[in-house]
Amino acid sequence: MEENRSQKVEEKPRMSMRQRIVLGVLSACCVALITVCGIALATSDDVSPSNAVLASGSASITAAQQAEAGGAEESTEEDAAEETAGSQDASTSDASSDGSSASNDSNRDTSSDATNTGGGGDTPSNAGNGDADTSNNQQQTITVSVVVDSSAADGSVSGSGTFTFKEGATPYDALCALRSDVTSSSTAMGIYVEGIGGLFENDSRYPGVSGWKYMVNGRVVMQSAGSYTLSDGDHVTWYYTVTG
Repeated sequence: MEENRSQKVEEKPRMSMRQRIVLGVLSACCVALITVCGIALATSDDVSPSNAVLASGSASITAAQQAEAGGAEESTEEDAAEETAGSQDASTSDASSDGSSASNDSNRDTSSDATNTGGGGDTPSNAGNGDADTSNNQQQTITVSVVVDSSAADGSVSGSGTFTFKEGATPYDALCALRSDVTSSSTAMGIYVEGIGGLFENDSRYPGVSGWKYMVNGRVVMQSAGSYTLSDGDHVTWYYTVTG
């Protein structure tokens, strides 16, 4: 029996070189086909593994950024709290210093006033002076009334009004606020008003020298209308004269 088996084993045919090559080519084709099928299945999925990895990485990065932002906000809040506390301490210190300085100034002013008045008890308090200074600083505007009168001529140009200006306003500003038909020119002496409402200087209907002049509070001002500074409550009159 053993001899028969060995003979059968020995008689088993062997694969030739050509058969081996054919078998290898078939195996390679099968592997390639399997690979192509796997790639097709992978690309048909909604989310590829690489995209999943990228999404996971992005989520991790976002979470890290949020964590860092939270830490930065906490640090900023802590720094802001420390700065606020420092500012309050500095303000308290400054207030104390200012209070001491104000107290010293008040004592010096009181002593000086007492010396000048012979030690009288009617010296105004520093608080009253402070209120007056505050009132002066707050008054940044002035109210002025202005009148235009041409009764010396034909009376065709007239008008009046009250206006509020910033400090430093001039009679020319008041005139332009009342009338928009002002004709003027710049000279070496300043602004010169030539005509108002079509009524000009040296009108041929009137003999002699005629033209426009202005008064402030009833007083003729011999100064350019653009350089005279008005005060609160002033009354400006622009009038046409035919007598020079």
